[in-house]
Amino acid sequence: MKNPRKKLYDRLVAIGTQLLNEQENRRVRLVNILALFGILINICYILIFSYLSWHNPVILNLIALIGYVFAIVFNRLGLNRLSPIHFCIVVTIHMTLLTILFLGKQSAAHFYLLIIPCLSFLIFHPKDKLWIYIVGILSISSLLYCEYFADVSSWLLPISEVNLRFLHFTAIAGTSFLLTKVVSIFSKDIQVAQNKLKKEHARSEQLLLNILPEPIARRLKIQEEVIADNYQSATILFADIIGFTQFSSGISPHELVSVLNIYFTEFDRLSRLHEIEKIKTIGDSYMVASGIPIPSERHAEKIIHFAISIIKATREISSRLGQDISIRVGVNSGPVTAGVIGKEKFAYDLWGDAVNLASRMESSGIANHIQITEASYQLVKNIFPFELRGQIQIKGKGEMTVYTLSV
Repeated sequence: MKNPRKKLYDRLVAIGTQLLNEQENRRVRLVNILALFGILINICYILIFSYLSWHNPVILNLIALIGYVFAIVFNRLGLNRLSPIHFCIVVTIHMTLLTILFLGKQSAAHFYLLIIPCLSFLIFHPKDKLWIYIVGILSISSLLYCEYFADVSSWLLPISEVNLRFLHFTAIAGTSFLLTKVVSIFSKDIQVAQNKLKKEHARSEQLLLNILPEPIARRLKIQEEVIADNYQSATILFADIIGFTQFSSGISPHELVSVLNIYFTEFDRLSRLHEIEKIKTIGDSYMVASGIPIPSERHAEKIIHFAISIIKATREISSRLGQDISIRVGVNSGPVTAGVIGKEKFAYDLWGDAVNLASRMESSGIANHIQITEASYQLVKNIFPFELRGQIQIKGKGEMTVYTLSV
């Protein structure tokens, strides 16, 4: 369970960070942290000065305390670009007056001015660069004045050697702690941001690989302008779910996509298993290829093994879901052109007569059969028991000899 004090601290640090982007959120949180430490240090000084009966420094620190509180208030009001300016000016005036009027430079109170030039680039908005230089020059000028022109010890207060050493120690320790703490917090924030960036990069990489083959994705990342390759021999498969159109007419869009996703998710798994490259889905049609983008002498054999597996998978899924669904598969082998089209919504696709003929093999095929052309048959006839279907009329081609394999 979270410590109540830690919970309160987290709530105070988060003041004014709602509805901000990550970068703005970090800047506001850092100002709140600095202001909280300023309040804490002021309270310590007020207690010390009250104990020593130094009333005038108590009054100055009470005024400064209110100033640090207002840095957080400005963030609460949404004035997060005013807040760091206000904080830096309060620190500069507070520590300069405290050193010159009351404690002297030997107290090292002016060392707190170091936090402004060190941290101003972390707490200011990028558009407020002028203010970064203004408060930086102001704080450094005040620091140098206190160091070289202020009295060594106070000319208004009787400060003993012991008290002066104590004040010197607390100022050095406080400044060091404050700088270390804030830089540590910022470092953690950077680490968190880097981890998020790595996760997003890995996610975008995976999304890219889900869209494109890995070799093509690598070429796209090195900004190759036109990705187009010719393959002298590849095998293309089209598969269409028969009966899905009638089935989809009686169900909701959500059910339709869910059921289709069950089939195609299994097809995707099988394509990876058989080292087949998925090209795309068109409605309830599924297109894959083998021999691209990495050439393979067994491209036709791999496609047929895949075709057999998706027919069996379709039969098993439709039986499990209680549906009257079957699948028709068409295959052709030949030369193709493969490449990436589009600049934003890009896609890896295939072109050529071999692709069109593979689509014709599917549309003219038989349910639960793999129908292939003569070109594919010559590549797999000694591996699979295809049977001659004979001459059939193919749109745009006339009569062609085709072969089928029942699964």
